[in-house]
Amino acid sequence: MTTRLLFMLLFISSLSIAQVPTDAVAKYTFNGGSLINVADAGNGDLSGAGPTLRPDRFGGADNAIRANAVTRNGYTLTGYNDEISISFWIAGSAPTGTAQEIFDIRESNGSGDGISMTTTTSNTLVANFINGNTSHQSSQSNFSSVFNGGWHHIVFTIKRDATGIAFDNSIYIDGTLHTTLSNGIDSSINQPFLNNNATFRISPNDYYGNIDDIEIFNRTLTASEVQDIYAHI
Repeated sequence: MTTRLLFMLLFISSLSIAQVPTDAVAKYTFNGGSLINVADAGNGDLSGAGPTLRPDRFGGADNAIRANAVTRNGYTLTGYNDEISISFWIAGSAPTGTAQEIFDIRESNGSGDGISMTTTTSNTLVANFINGNTSHQSSQSNFSSVFNGGWHHIVFTIKRDATGIAFDNSIYIDGTLHTTLSNGIDSSINQPFLNNNATFRISPNDYYGNIDDIEIFNRTLTASEVQDIYAHI
């Protein structure tokens, strides 16, 4: 009986592990300060010199980085991209002065489509989805549960809706859908998203906080997958 129970627990555990998505096109773990795209080494490695290192959320020394307002270019999405997911962890406090952009993905011409996430004063998190040169922006102020110095998981997803003529976007915070941020960035513009090459960048505008375990997917993560990433140890 004990042996059977052990095998059952191992089986359930293996199912749980298998649900964590493994098909990221780019993944930055920063272990030991590495800037390599471990999903495809040599393709989309982050630019720049060795970063300032920080402990990760598990307490592992030198396995996360402090952004320190250093812009780092990474993976480039090519062609049309109507489905994207960005998963990452941040830790720190909100700025008391100028806004700080955590990341962005913008078309190569710099004036077209893109997404970004910014932190501003009053513990505010801002999500932005630009499509057809129109900005769809939403924010959440007094977000002290995120800007409390501890590690927090954020996922930004983009996907055309069932009609095929609009976009339903989602923001998850620590495994839970944030409806205010998500609804505010939906778009009814019927135009392909990211129809030129677009490069992922960390700290395109002076983000100083800590960041870790970034993953980029060229599809939409499900709510279950987001939960699995958040809960994965």
